[in-house]
Amino acid sequence: MKNRGIARLIIIILVLFSGSVRASEIIIGLSNIPNNLSPFFGTDANSQNINRLLHKSLIDLDENMKFICILCEDYREVKSKDRYSIYFKLKENLTFWDGGPVTSKHVLESVRYFTSPDINSIFRFAFRKIKKVNIISKYEFELIYGKFELDHLSNLVLLKILKIPFSKTHRNPIGIGEYRLARPGELSIELHSKKNPNLIFKVVRDETTMALKLINQEVDVVLGDMSPRKINWILKNYSEKIMKWENQSTNFVYINPNHKSPLLKEKKMREALSLLIPRRDMLKYKLKGNGLLAKSIFSPAFKDVFIDFDIDDYNPKLARTYFKELGYELKNNHYQRDGKPLTLNWIVSNNKGALELVHVIKNSFEKENIQVNLEILEWGNFMRRYKRGQFDLVMAQWVGFTGPDILNFVFSSEMISPKGGNRGHYINKEVDRLLDLAIETSENQERNSYFKKILKKVNEDYAYINLWHPSVVWLARTCLNPVKPFPNGSFIPLSDIKKVDCKK
Repeated sequence: MKNRGIARLIIIILVLFSGSVRASEIIIGLSNIPNNLSPFFGTDANSQNINRLLHKSLIDLDENMKFICILCEDYREVKSKDRYSIYFKLKENLTFWDGGPVTSKHVLESVRYFTSPDINSIFRFAFRKIKKVNIISKYEFELIYGKFELDHLSNLVLLKILKIPFSKTHRNPIGIGEYRLARPGELSIELHSKKNPNLIFKVVRDETTMALKLINQEVDVVLGDMSPRKINWILKNYSEKIMKWENQSTNFVYINPNHKSPLLKEKKMREALSLLIPRRDMLKYKLKGNGLLAKSIFSPAFKDVFIDFDIDDYNPKLARTYFKELGYELKNNHYQRDGKPLTLNWIVSNNKGALELVHVIKNSFEKENIQVNLEILEWGNFMRRYKRGQFDLVMAQWVGFTGPDILNFVFSSEMISPKGGNRGHYINKEVDRLLDLAIETSENQERNSYFKKILKKVNEDYAYINLWHPSVVWLARTCLNPVKPFPNGSFIPLSDIKKVDCKK
């Protein structure tokens, strides 16, 4: 009897102890493995977002997509015709993980780390544009550049302030973040914090398995790429257990026509194809309303440059008029011109969700007598073909961009792939001129006016065929205090999550 009593006591202690440990942990489901958790090399979204928790930068973006101080009390841009610099005043009493103070000297050292040929950071080219770190005082300094460029501020989000102890490698830098990497693994990554619940990221590639883990309380929050259909099913059947945290997204889904293609170099053809896309039905039935139809590359989250453009409605009748004006006529149930059928070569990755959406648009085109040769490729081969311009059409998505600097990257004739992100070989001299004017001006309001003119021009040209901005959707257990995701999908709100009443 005595032994039984001791056994019961041990079981009770273990249960209580496991419950307290569980209460101090937030289990987070991801659908993709972070490729590299080093602040010098992590380029994928999950790696960069986990690094946001592990390491701090001088500035970052807030929930309104505005640059805010993280390690600084204040910053200001100083612009002139032949000089550009950014002045910073650090917050005092900041400390590294080891308790050491954070000063201007550490900013200088961090710039050296990121530009060092020994470390060979993937971000080295962005920070080599910093000509000098001028230390003014213990907590004041300025970053001096040769000239103003659109991406200087946004690049600083990637400049983590850290130090590398003497005789240790860059693989174990000491950071300032609220979390420390306790246990890195391929499918499980553990972050510890002194004041917040520990965060444990678990990679679950299959969405059905992920859904079951959330329902069975093995996962507290899901950030993975779960299909709208699965999200709606979970919320419909388990509303007492699961809630949705949602925000409008900065991500942009579009069709990229290859402007070098003889079939697509005419604007009227690109517009006709846009008129054959049932966007509203796709958003309602395929995305289950989890998104917003795109009026340009910028969603309403970008308040300074958002423009309320018109959205093309599904209009096959007008599209047929355009085909006729372009010299196409129906023969043997296919559009032909000069004896050649209208046949579009479309490449797509083997991602299940993307493939399903592409098939809807393909069927809509074929219903209107346009032949579509669809080539399904694994991701690496798909990206190689895309960057080389070996396609007529591609459905793609821009994610993680921070502001109007992306316009130069994707629409400038100087940025045709592989140099930049202009993978559709779009060339417009007026857009180039407006981009130059935006870069040259020192006034933000004037620069934004140029950006809006650029948006109007690329929309009129159908440089892209706009589709939608998918929502940022996180699923979470109802026993957590709700947080609102950032439009760019940043993991920063995870540091505010607490368990309110998560008894099994």
